[in-house]
Amino acid sequence: MIGMSLIPVMMGWPIMLMPVHILVLQLIIDPTCSLVFEAEPEESDVMSRPPRSPDASIFARVILVKGALQGLALLATVLATFWLALQANIGNEPARALAFTSMVVGNIGLIFINRSLSQRVVGALALPNPSLWWVTASAVLILCAGLFIPALNGLFYFGHPELKHIALSVLASLACIALLAWVKSRGYLRVI
Repeated sequence: MIGMSLIPVMMGWPIMLMPVHILVLQLIIDPTCSLVFEAEPEESDVMSRPPRSPDASIFARVILVKGALQGLALLATVLATFWLALQANIGNEPARALAFTSMVVGNIGLIFINRSLSQRVVGALALPNPSLWWVTASAVLILCAGLFIPALNGLFYFGHPELKHIALSVLASLACIALLAWVKSRGYLRVI
């Protein structure tokens, strides 16, 4: 959110995030942290992991690196989506809609990637967690309402993006998430 709030302004582009977008993103992020991740079942290998040192900082380097890499990958994807939409001259508001779509889909993808430390995304999908599905469904419904309901289109400053452009922004985020999931599955950097 910080990158998409600052970079477009610094580059002289139209403003990407409006207050309503930040509110919607918080409606995804806050319940995810307080409900979804807290409701995750213990992993089968939890007792074979070494204990965490009582002196260890909650801001461990591996956690910060993991968050920074994932955040930068998603930021690059969202920025590229916004920039390409602006270059295609589809209009500022539809470009905003596409970038926001990419951001929401990417954040949902990051939730699924980070559900489990030891399992791949496909394996983590089988883990029961009703809160996850409620948050995911709510995020998708809010996004679709903003994109496709004319009365909400203006509230979200989205204009009228074409369906093919929306599909491309979703694919861009899914490609980013697939890359991050692949990096995690390969054990690269052992923190993703």
